[in-house]
Amino acid sequence: MGMSDTESYRKGIFKACPGFSDFVAVALQDLQYSENDEACTDERDARDSGTIYDSILTGEAFEHMRQIYTAFRRDNAAHIETLTSAHPGDSGFEYLKRPERLTDEGLGSTFWLALVGSGVTFTDDGSHPALEALAEYARPLYCEGLYFGDSGRVHLIA
Repeated sequence: MGMSDTESYRKGIFKACPGFSDFVAVALQDLQYSENDEACTDERDARDSGTIYDSILTGEAFEHMRQIYTAFRRDNAAHIETLTSAHPGDSGFEYLKRPERLTDEGLGSTFWLALVGSGVTFTDDGSHPALEALAEYARPLYCEGLYFGDSGRVHLIA
């Protein structure tokens, strides 16, 4: 069984941008947790037979999420560069316990969580100006999150 063009395209994007890959993965995990809170296990199990690359996340949702993440990277390139070279114990990172939170992947995950108002944000790791700048960037971009449509595919609430 080979990969579809859509799946191949998306895997290429994820490989080129691991932060975006984690941005999407955390968004889908967040959706799964909210679905677990609802009593729809049988319905969900019947629907969840595809992958995030091909049959679950709609093309429109994928591309919109990609635009959001691309703008985040572009608009905050200097801050991201500062953060990905930081270490626990550095000035301004007083709460950083897991250095992987300041990798491209970790920043992608945190960006999604900050966007949806989960209570997790960049300043959870300290008071460094770059952390504060990313938290401020995410705040006005609030996003409702993802949802399963009637077709069983995942859409972005924009």
